[in-house]
Amino acid sequence: EINGVTYGEFVGIENENPIPQNFKLYQNHPNPFNPVTTIRYELPIQTEVKLTIYNIMGQEEAVLMDKTQNAGSHAVKWNASSAASGIYFYRLETPWKQFTKKLVVLK
Repeated sequence: EINGVTYGEFVGIENENPIPQNFKLYQNHPNPFNPVTTIRYELPIQTEVKLTIYNIMGQEEAVLMDKTQNAGSHAVKWNASSAASGIYFYRLETPWKQFTKKLVVLK
């Protein structure tokens, strides 16, 4: 209390878009999907990023991203309207980390 006025406790300022602490690849949403899904990932630093879709045989179906990106949260859509129904894998590659997850196209 200062001069008869009570002040609230200062808790801090929350950053709405903090820089991620780690590399992270999220499960696509929706999954299963037809024909569009969103793949989200986080980068703690600016880095080269390659995001590739592979079929069940390990053959490349599509390259969704292949460039340098800034640190932060990112989202890429995949339109699988020309892909057959089935199980696919998406792989996020950077010089430091690689992740692979499964997705399902249901038509």
